[in-house]
Amino acid sequence: MESVPVSLQQRIEKLRQFYQENHWPEEWLCDILREIHIWSCYSLRRGGPYAVPAKFEGWLDTVFSGRLIRIGRLEYDRESRFGGRIVVFRRGEEVLAMAEDGLVFGESGFRADSGWKSVLRQEGGTWTGNRITAGRAERVLTAIPADEWEIVLRYEDPMTGIHIPEDGELNPEACRKSLQKAAAFFAGNDPAWRGFFCQSWLLHPAYREILDDSSNIVQFQKLGMLYPMGAKVDPLDRLYPGKLRDFVLKQQAAGRELRDGGMFILRSAGRERR
Repeated sequence: MESVPVSLQQRIEKLRQFYQENHWPEEWLCDILREIHIWSCYSLRRGGPYAVPAKFEGWLDTVFSGRLIRIGRLEYDRESRFGGRIVVFRRGEEVLAMAEDGLVFGESGFRADSGWKSVLRQEGGTWTGNRITAGRAERVLTAIPADEWEIVLRYEDPMTGIHIPEDGELNPEACRKSLQKAAAFFAGNDPAWRGFFCQSWLLHPAYREILDDSSNIVQFQKLGMLYPMGAKVDPLDRLYPGKLRDFVLKQQAAGRELRDGGMFILRSAGRERR
């Protein structure tokens, strides 16, 4: 068996010292170092060597900087900013989201290159806009009283990003346990901590129409509140034969583009309007 390159050993040792200085569990260190194996296997599956591809070296830098940590099933970006082009309001335990002003949506309510444009304005003590429901923007406008609803989240607000490592099933209970532990960690270190967000091809709401409610993907989507994203994706190389792959193939054959979906989980969000 070949030994670990000296340069990699040095980076691992430096990261170990960082974890020790911050009094983080060694289990977290071992878990985050799985990224080396994950992306080396990614290379193997595509006919390359067992090594992290050059295009992911920047991602590995994020790991070794200590910015990305892993707690159980999920990974968390400690320095991320919210990427959703939405505005989130809260009234007591109720939460709703509206699309930013001037975004383009198709008839299905997903982001598109052409279609109708969203509206978001405050006039006469009222916020009026296109509400986000189940990951889609409603074309019909919704009005809410500005003095009752507080804005709690906007684009690029500091918020912990979730990354889903590719090394196992997306078990709902494992994800919930990870989120609970992560929430305790982040809230304990920052009283102003807002919660989590995730942006992934796994979060496209159309998957709920073809997958069983008990499926891991659908259950993961139900952990938070979905919102539409603009980035185009082609997840075929990550899908095994089955209903989801068939769905993607049919969408592509019909000339329909798939885009990333987003999800946020506010701290103490209470009842969210999904």
